Amino acid sequence: MDWGVFWAFVFLMFVWVPLLCTWVFAIADLFLRHDLRWWSKAIWLLGILFFPLIGILVYAFTRPRTVSYGMVPTGYVQATPAGYPANYAAMTGTPVASPVSADADSQRLSVLSDLHDRGVINDDDYNRGRSMLLGA
Repeated sequence: MDWGVFWAFVFLMFVWVPLLCTWVFAIADLFLRHDLRWWSKAIWLLGILFFPLIGILVYAFTRPRTVSYGMVPTGYVQATPAGYPANYAAMTGTPVASPVSADADSQRLSVLSDLHDRGVINDDDYNRGRSMLLGA
């Protein structure tokens, strides 16, 4: 048995393959993030491509712990159904779905009440949303 081939295989499997996977995952994570602008993604991509090991390490350690892949980036406006606060999805991290049942207003009022009870929206937002729903 040739020990040189064996150690080359071990080095390949336990060093190069994990580094390659980490490199690919870092690039995929970079493109899936919605909290970065295009120019910021371009700078990170260049850093990861031209300095693979250092770029991956810097990206991994400077990346926020919680990244929102489905949330709206800062500065963008998202259309929400009537009765929901304008920033409901950004505050709660959940997508806004328009109720399709016959009692849509009561569902919206319960969501609004739930947001008020949890302290996500203040009294003014709650009263404004409630008056919009009740038509008063």
